Amino acid sequence: MIKKLNTIILLIYCIHAQEHKFDLSLLTTPKTDVIALNTKFKGMYENNFLIVPEYKYQKNSFTFFSKSLIGNERSEIDKLYLSYKTNHSVLTIGKFFRDITSENSDFSSGSLIESKNSFKPLRINIASEFSIKDKLIFQADFSHGVLDENSTYLRNPYIHEKSLYSNFFVENSKFTFGIVHNTIWGGKVESFGDLGGSFEDWLDVVIGDPGNENKPDGEQVNSLGDAFGIFDFAIEFIKKEKNIRLYHQHYFEDNSGLKFDNLQDGLYGLEFSNKSMILLIEYLNTKNQSGNIHPPGLDSYYWNMIYTEGWVYNQRVIGNPYIHPNQNRVVLNYYFFQKKFKNISLDLSYINHKIFKSYNGTNNDKPFDLSNDFQKENQHFLIGFKTSFKDIDFRILTDIESQDSMISLNIFF
Repeated sequence: MIKKLNTIILLIYCIHAQEHKFDLSLLTTPKTDVIALNTKFKGMYENNFLIVPEYKYQKNSFTFFSKSLIGNERSEIDKLYLSYKTNHSVLTIGKFFRDITSENSDFSSGSLIESKNSFKPLRINIASEFSIKDKLIFQADFSHGVLDENSTYLRNPYIHEKSLYSNFFVENSKFTFGIVHNTIWGGKVESFGDLGGSFEDWLDVVIGDPGNENKPDGEQVNSLGDAFGIFDFAIEFIKKEKNIRLYHQHYFEDNSGLKFDNLQDGLYGLEFSNKSMILLIEYLNTKNQSGNIHPPGLDSYYWNMIYTEGWVYNQRVIGNPYIHPNQNRVVLNYYFFQKKFKNISLDLSYINHKIFKSYNGTNNDKPFDLSNDFQKENQHFLIGFKTSFKDIDFRILTDIESQDSMISLNIFF
C-alpha cells in the first residue's frame, strides 16, 4: 500500500515539477551500524538504493509538502503535511518535523526531543509567535498525535506535545529559554490492556494530573502517561556574518528531573559559524538519571514501564539517536566541522559514543549495582564531500573505520 501511494505521489510530482518546487534525490543505503550514516536514510538499508522525491507547493497562506523514500523492497512516507499560516500562528496537519529546540538540526547529533533520525508521527499542531517591540519574542506550540501499532502497542498510543519559548534580544545577542513537555498516553498495551483515550484522559494529560481508578496503579499516583521533556537554554552572539551559539538541553522524566536532581544530564553545545564555515562541538551525558536508587532516581530516559517501546516511531528513535530506550545511559562527544568553498564543501566528524548499563525495570528499593557499568564504546571518524554544478548536487559521506559510504545525487527542478 505504501509503495503504491508513493508511486502515485511521484507521478504527481512529475506532472507539477515545472510549476512547483520539486527535488529528486538518488542515494545508496549501506547496511551499517554507524548512526551518523543510517540517520540520513532512516535505516532503510534493505533496498541498497533509494529514490527520494521531495515536493513543495505554496500558495498564499497554504503550504503542502511531501517527501518519500522509495525502494524496491521497502518504501516509506517521511513527511506529508498541509499547513495554513496567519499573522501570528501556523496550523499543521500530517507527518512533519517539529523543529523547535535550540540545536542546529542540520548538523547536531540530535535534539533530546525530536531529531531527523525518525519517520514522523501523524499529528495536528498549532504554533504561535508574539513579539513585544521586537525585543522579546514568545513562541509556543501545542499538538496531538499518534504512535504506530506494533506487537506491544495493540492500539495506537497517543502523543501530547507542547512548548513555550521566550527569546530576548539585546544589541547583537539573543537569550533563549524554553520548556518542552511531551506525553505518551492511552492506547492498548500488551499486559496492561486498554489505557483509555477519552477527552477526560486527554485533559489529565494536558495539565499533568493522575489518571482515574481504571488506570494502572502508577498512573493513579503519578501524572497520566509517560511524561518527559526538557528545559532548553541558549545564548547566541551575532556580529555581521559571524555567529557564536551556546546551548543546553536539560532532560527530565519526572519531578526529580524538574528539580534538577539529574543536574549534569543533558545535551551541551557550542557552535561557531560564518558564511563559509561551521564548527560544532557537543557533549551528551545521560548517566546520572537522578541516581541509582528510586526514589528519586532510575529515571530510564526514553523508556517507560508501560510504554516499553519508548520514544520511538516505526522502530526509529524520535529524539537523539545516540540514546536508545534499552541503552539510555550514554556519554557522547561529538565534533563536526564544515568548510565551504566556491562549489565544494568538506565535512569532518568525530564521534565517541560510550554506553553504560540501563536502569530499565530495576528494583525501586535497592541501589542499582553499578559494578561493570561500562558496556561498550563506539568511535567513528567521517569524511564528507559535496560539490554542486547547475541544478545538481553530488555528495559522498564515508566512515573511515568501516569504510561504509553513502552516495547521493540531488537534482533540483
